[in-house]
Amino acid sequence: MVLEPITPEEALDRAFWSVKAPSLGAMVGPWLGYAVLGEFGVVPTYGFAGLVWFLPIFLAGFVAGWLVWSVQVPRWRLWAYARVESIQELKEMAVSSQLIWPEGHFFEKTEIAPRWLRDELRALEEADRKRHAGGD
Repeated sequence: MVLEPITPEEALDRAFWSVKAPSLGAMVGPWLGYAVLGEFGVVPTYGFAGLVWFLPIFLAGFVAGWLVWSVQVPRWRLWAYARVESIQELKEMAVSSQLIWPEGHFFEKTEIAPRWLRDELRALEEADRKRHAGGD
């Protein structure tokens, strides 16, 4: 099966909808829910009682957003790596657009992927290195 080649820009456009938007939604959703419930007087929003409610909700939103990013990025990588001409160029653009962390960065290790997916990503990266080094 031959996959239709795409540009790194097209891959990054897809990343917005498959990684950034879901991650942002998971992060901001609890915060908006708290704000709406606060407006209706269901949860306190002022003083110590408001802080007791806000802090766990804020942290839960942050963790949820990071978790969605951690799961979605490896899946997006697999989709994009199989379609772009230069994985290295895609990585550089993805780092510049703040979609992924630079290679070797501590936070890059927070990506969550099963072994088969990691193995497939390594194989695609190795094939890309060989192709651009002149070997095939």
